[in-house]
Amino acid sequence: MCADFYPSGSKYIYDLYYEKEAISRQLYEWLLKNNYADKNLIAKWKKQGYEKVCYLLTTLSHFIR
Repeated sequence: MCADFYPSGSKYIYDLYYEKEAISRQLYEWLLKNNYADKNLIAKWKKQGYEKVCYLLTTLSHFIR
């Protein structure tokens, strides 16, 4: 489930670099190199529409329980 990955820090680092532009590329690459974020997961978030799918799946999972 997409929501399971959010606590890992990957989403936070993704937002800092791509959305808020609050960290440098050098720091971003260092974080990826030292496994503070999952680069494969971030690659998926960069694809258009992926966050919408995750949001939808997370929302639907609450109704199924």
